Amino acid sequence: MNYRKSYLLLLGVTCITLNKISAQIPQGAQSAPTNIRANDCPCIFSDNRVFFRVTAPNAAKVQVNLGKLYDMQKDEKGVWAVTTEPQDPGFHYYSLVVDGFASADPASESFYGTGKMSSAIDIPEAGTDFYAIN
Repeated sequence: MNYRKSYLLLLGVTCITLNKISAQIPQGAQSAPTNIRANDCPCIFSDNRVFFRVTAPNAAKVQVNLGKLYDMQKDEKGVWAVTTEPQDPGFHYYSLVVDGFASADPASESFYGTGKMSSAIDIPEAGTDFYAIN
């Protein structure tokens, strides 16, 4: 896939994702504090599993790279989703990989710390509030 085609596909994913009216958070999960919109995904379960959701109806394959690649499953509406295994508490960089093209998640804040702009998710550590805003 050439660069222009990859860029246009990513732009389409971004526009579709940003135009969602309301995303439902899975029961038992809460929206990540690094999300752009408070009631959207990625979402963190109490056991530190993370739920990701991306709307990309024309994509052939979508993955989340969270230090490990997680293959997402597509539903009939073109929404891809995956729930990871429990993650260690702390700050984790991740990217979306759409048809082999890695990019930051348009639903999450972006951070520079891996030599490029990446999304990140902060998994809270139970019983600590060291980083909480007081």
